[in-house]
Amino acid sequence: MRLLDRLTIIKEGIGIALDAIRSNKVRASLTIMGVAVGVFVVTAMAAAVHGIRASFQGDVEAFGATSFQVRRRGIQLSGCDGGDDDCPERRNPALKLGEAAALRRLPSVQAVTVRWGDSRPIRYHDRFLKDVGYDALSAEWLETDAGDISPGRNFSALEDQAAARVVIINDSLQSQLFSDGDPIGKQIQIASQPFTVIGVYHTTAGFLKTMDGRGPDKPRAIVPYNTAKRHLGVWDRGVSLMVKPRPDAVQSEVMDDVTAVLRGLRGLRPGQPNNFALVTSERMMETFDKIFGAIFMVGLALSAVGLLVGGVGVVAIMMISVTERTREIGVR
Repeated sequence: MRLLDRLTIIKEGIGIALDAIRSNKVRASLTIMGVAVGVFVVTAMAAAVHGIRASFQGDVEAFGATSFQVRRRGIQLSGCDGGDDDCPERRNPALKLGEAAALRRLPSVQAVTVRWGDSRPIRYHDRFLKDVGYDALSAEWLETDAGDISPGRNFSALEDQAAARVVIINDSLQSQLFSDGDPIGKQIQIASQPFTVIGVYHTTAGFLKTMDGRGPDKPRAIVPYNTAKRHLGVWDRGVSLMVKPRPDAVQSEVMDDVTAVLRGLRGLRPGQPNNFALVTSERMMETFDKIFGAIFMVGLALSAVGLLVGGVGVVAIMMISVTERTREIGVR
């Protein structure tokens, strides 16, 4: 068969198909929709999970590739329903400022940030925000948190030690309290306590920070840790430490040094388990993958059901079309 004849047959087949589509617009639309919806749902689920994971990983890496957390308890997907005997981590003592100071003296450690988060009402003149999150941090917090303060400045270690009532606000809180005005030097009230604004903090958006209420779209404040402890009330057992090793240090070796110091300060004997937890960025990513891996599988199963329903609809429409045109198909 010559090439021209083949092209003619193909052209006739395409013409017949287009005529069939034009004469059965509803069937054609339902067929296309059934396939498109199923494929779209599966693709959208995969893209959403991938995007969220990339954003989460960006937030984790912003703390530093080798940075890690020291927590009273580890990160667990399932809680403890029983008493202290079933969940011995409940008896772990809180992290102390003295322990943070001891870790800062390690030659392999660049910075240690004390962290605590809570929420309080904030007022500026007639503007009142009922529930605004705040972070109580030590003065080194900028070394373990990617961001920028402009205008203004960070609080000093002396202000932290003296429990000075100074506060740094983010862009969202600035716009809600001061509109376009300059907030530096102005006095706001946090839980009826006067605080002086010394800086405006600009943070980057990310899934982790957004879910934790630390994204740029949520109003948030930062105060010195000792200030929060004295004037706002801090639950000591919820405090964590962010440790940043020096650039030339190996993370595993720094973690060994931190473990040895904390065990010594807490008087743990060689056979006793640690009553604290070290959490690396890899561990956080593993926890994230477990959580969202399960969510993705559920979403994939639901998407598969949608794709199956669409496929059944397509098959039914095709069978109806073929049955109605059996004589015509045989003649052709």
